[in-house]
Amino acid sequence: MKKIAEIGFAVLGIYLVVSAISYHARSSFRLSYNAGFHDYLLMFGPSLILLVGGVLCMLFRSYFSGWILKAQDIEIPKGLDINRIECVLLSLLGALVILQIIPYSALTLIHFLFSPTVQTTQFGDIPMKSYAFVQVISVLLELIVAFFLLFFPQKVQKILHRTRSL
Repeated sequence: MKKIAEIGFAVLGIYLVVSAISYHARSSFRLSYNAGFHDYLLMFGPSLILLVGGVLCMLFRSYFSGWILKAQDIEIPKGLDINRIECVLLSLLGALVILQIIPYSALTLIHFLFSPTVQTTQFGDIPMKSYAFVQVISVLLELIVAFFLLFFPQKVQKILHRTRSL
């Protein structure tokens, strides 16, 4: 049962990391020349929390699953192929991520193509597409992760197995 809980925490960690990337793909922030630490914290803080939570779920999945299952005594059936279940869950997560990307990729393209290129201020011309580049990079990274999860779950599973032994 502990292995199933570890698989669950690994999938949760991957989902949180993808959600951290997705946070910027679906947002419509604008960076200006006067942006301070508070502005950057509001902009990148929530995704950083999701990213750290996802990495912690993946790194400490054995500890978390042992902690959750400490008081439970549940056994899994003998003929159950846990590795195949993990591949199916990773593929389902990839499909979910692709379905979430579709509306935000359209928003990102609209923001990137139709936002004004410069804004004239007292300091000169400031490029306004700077955050649109963050959105495009987020969408591309999310697409890459989603395609790997959907079409190559065995490779993602091998990476998870290697980190499980650490």
